[in-house]
Amino acid sequence: GSEMCIRDRDYTALTTRIRQLTGGIVPVPLSHSVRGARESTCRLFLRGKSLPEKVPDMFKIFRDILTQVKLDNKERFRQMVLEEKSGLEQALVPAGHRVVGMRLKARYSEADWAQEHMSGITYLLFLRHLLQKIDNNWEQVFSDLEDIKSLLVHKGSMLVNITAEEEALDQGRAYLQAFLEEIPQE
Repeated sequence: GSEMCIRDRDYTALTTRIRQLTGGIVPVPLSHSVRGARESTCRLFLRGKSLPEKVPDMFKIFRDILTQVKLDNKERFRQMVLEEKSGLEQALVPAGHRVVGMRLKARYSEADWAQEHMSGITYLLFLRHLLQKIDNNWEQVFSDLEDIKSLLVHKGSMLVNITAEEEALDQGRAYLQAFLEEIPQE
């Protein structure tokens, strides 16, 4: 599990809450070219699914993940980075052709460059460097994490999509509105 603690709960309690109340919540980074433009766009999607009666719980979990996360646990963060690095290293041999292809494509479009930086060899090298930085300069890593959080989590950066049956959609809108009221303006 790649989770940090939130306010009064450890990551195990958060994971249990996600499993009990939702059909899953996963982060999905995406970079893609914009048709007719030279620039690309990058998004970090937080995808979740739930039964209609669990939608309020899912929005509370989203709120907690986005606004109550505690980024100050050095050992937990180090463990998450180690898990991510290990997974990438294990995938190198069976998915080597994909990694090489991603690396080659990174030269030709900004979106592919960003994707390679988020999931390719460059990302693996970054994780290796980050492990050293966690051990040697945790205060800077923590400050960087806080800066990233403030860049990502505010109303101006959010794009929200709800897919549901008509009846559940009306209910979901109300919970979405309450959720958005708790997200920082900037």
